[in-house]
Amino acid sequence: MIRQLARSIREFKKATILTPVFVVGEVLLEALIPYVISLLVNDINKGCSTSVILGYAWKLVLLSVFSLIFGYLAGVFCSKASTGFARNLRGDVFKNIQKYSFSNIDKFSNASLVTRLTTDIQNIQMAFMMIIRTAIRAPLNLIFSFTMAFIMGGKMALIFVIVIPVLGGGLLIIAKKALPVFRKGFPMYDALNNSVEENIKGIRVVKSYVREDFEKDKFSVASGNIRAIFTKAERILAFNGPLMQFCIYSVMLFVLSFGAKLIVSTNGASLDIGEFSTLLTYSFQILVSLMMVSMIKAEENVLEHVDLHIRSGETIGIIGGTGSAKSSLVQLIPRLYDVSEGSVMVGGHDVREYDLTVLRDSVAMVLQKNVLFSGTIAENIRWGNKDASLDEVKEVCHLACADEFIEQMPDGYDTYIEQGGTNVSGGQKQRLCIARALLKRPKILILDDSTSAVDTKTDSVIRKAMKEYIPETTKIIIAQRTASVEDADRIIVMDAGKINAIGTSEELLKTNAIYQEVYYSQNRQDSDQNGEVKA
Repeated sequence: MIRQLARSIREFKKATILTPVFVVGEVLLEALIPYVISLLVNDINKGCSTSVILGYAWKLVLLSVFSLIFGYLAGVFCSKASTGFARNLRGDVFKNIQKYSFSNIDKFSNASLVTRLTTDIQNIQMAFMMIIRTAIRAPLNLIFSFTMAFIMGGKMALIFVIVIPVLGGGLLIIAKKALPVFRKGFPMYDALNNSVEENIKGIRVVKSYVREDFEKDKFSVASGNIRAIFTKAERILAFNGPLMQFCIYSVMLFVLSFGAKLIVSTNGASLDIGEFSTLLTYSFQILVSLMMVSMIKAEENVLEHVDLHIRSGETIGIIGGTGSAKSSLVQLIPRLYDVSEGSVMVGGHDVREYDLTVLRDSVAMVLQKNVLFSGTIAENIRWGNKDASLDEVKEVCHLACADEFIEQMPDGYDTYIEQGGTNVSGGQKQRLCIARALLKRPKILILDDSTSAVDTKTDSVIRKAMKEYIPETTKIIIAQRTASVEDADRIIVMDAGKINAIGTSEELLKTNAIYQEVYYSQNRQDSDQNGEVKA
């Protein structure tokens, strides 16, 4: 994903590189200023001349001016890089939408796409700005200030060893609680945009039926939901301030108390006044830098600790609750997403080593909401193999149990399918899409909840036909019904982005609570008229 986004930087690479360069200069100069001030304070304490003070003054002026210049240039180049990156990214996303495949178009509503082109890209722009500036500035400032504090304060600086973990741990807890709330809020923008889009498109209908008040209420609800969720997130983030103040005043109290005592008891031998004042300055810089570091939020992994080996020709079933990352797991195979850590191997080679066209030609995916295109049934099926004969088309349709309704249509395989398959039912559409995938004779076939709209008997017939028609093909079946996967060689149980268990249906019924719950809830039947329930 990062590599994909980086392609939108293009002509703004120079500005992107120069921003952190100037940030380094700015931070280094800021770290030197308190040190020079400590030297000035010590010399004044010793009774230095005016010329010495003026010498220090010029040094501080030069350091401040150059720090200001570096900071200004960092800000200018950061703004140029981030706004240019956002402009390019917005254009790239818009152009990519024009080339969307049927599966991608099916995933997003119009409102969702508008949100991605506006709000989401604006958030990415802000994140990019933080990465090239704040993400460089905060850690460097923390390191430089921490180092200078130990140089100037000696043992006194050990207070940071205690305070930093307290502040860092507290900020981490706050961030972990706030991030999920923010994530819940972003889809609400889709609902808001959808409300606006529907109202504008159907404004004449709204007025004709005098539904203005209803539309206002709908918009108000969507807007109110966004306000409520982000208010909740901000309430959590509001704890940052008190925690920060507590740590700052704790450090100041310690430094003032023990520092003053150390100066008096050693007569300035262990800690002089200049070092003492500088230590206070570095204390504030360290804690502020740590606060800024906590604002650079890392993305949470969808999948973690996945160690899975699938043998060629094996049939694998995958079940799990909504959000358990079942689809994310299989989408790594044809590189619809790339892993951020680890690797996905197919045929002993990392999928990133394959030519993308070659890889995807070897993998067929059938989704729950696949799309058919305007054209005849035969033309739609031949997406799997454009050179297939009509007999081959009929064969795969028979295997997918699609022939039974095709032959009842007046024009049979020449029946015209409206765009999106609006003139066929959900179950018929799924069977046509399965037939299309079978015609491809892929090395890997992935069925992502693609028989949800057909009855269990038809589902069983289709699975049996696939086993006989493409026995050497590796088949991965994601399903909500345990009946769709219970005859698989192995079943993977997913939970919260991790593999909870792997085994046959019989093994999982004995050992896995998640599988047991799903299986018995789906296979519970009335055993008598008294309503007694048995599994």
